[in-house]
Amino acid sequence: PLCVSWNLRLDAPLIRGGESLEQGIAALQSLPVEGYMVNCVPTGLVPPALGLMRRCTDRPLGAYANSCEKAPDQAGLDKHTVPTLSPQEYVAASERWVEAGATWIGGCCDTRPAYIAALARRWSQRNSWTLALLGAMTALAWATDFVAAAMGAKRVGASRYAIVGAAL
Repeated sequence: PLCVSWNLRLDAPLIRGGESLEQGIAALQSLPVEGYMVNCVPTGLVPPALGLMRRCTDRPLGAYANSCEKAPDQAGLDKHTVPTLSPQEYVAASERWVEAGATWIGGCCDTRPAYIAALARRWSQRNSWTLALLGAMTALAWATDFVAAAMGAKRVGASRYAIVGAAL
């Protein structure tokens, strides 16, 4: 799957090149993009960015932010000289991301294994229906890949053994 993630400016919800998130999504509409994310930004920039992206697409959204809530300038952010959040504060920030529409979350600069472990503890608490749905979706995705690989190999005139190998 193709997922696209953008790094944003600190002074406005713009891609660092100056384009809006709306322009970025519009430019990619003809591609098979599975979802859009923002990355390597302070946690406080994530909810507004998710809101902008949600107005442009119904595809899944996500974020993997730095371990700070804000940064005074890009140089400070890039040099990791801004105050960091604790893993528990980072999890609280991730809750705001989910409220804003994120389905994928993770950690970027200055997040350590303790942050990811805290995220996993918070977000792994799923009910049995959710787990059953995820299992069914995984099985369906595997079956689709299996059939597509076999059909693709057959389409190019591969031997029966090559078709089986492609499917496996």
